[in-house]
Amino acid sequence: LDDPTWQDLVADAQAWNRYQAARLLADPAHEPDKVARAKKISRCLYGLPWWLREAFYWRTRNAGIPKPEKVRDASDANFT
Repeated sequence: LDDPTWQDLVADAQAWNRYQAARLLADPAHEPDKVARAKKISRCLYGLPWWLREAFYWRTRNAGIPKPEKVRDASDANFT
């Protein structure tokens, strides 16, 4: 996906999550179990869907961003 399409996809996912959270807050009867309702609201407002996190991982991995160097310690055989 090109960047504008990706940004549109992310914005749509965030809007959908806000809508679902607002729906559960406005009418708790959609999810009678208080714990399950709280989890769903929390995930909608603060969590990212797994596919969005995974897509971000693959985009940054394929973007040529250098990986951080391994921190070496005294247990490393090549440590000098």
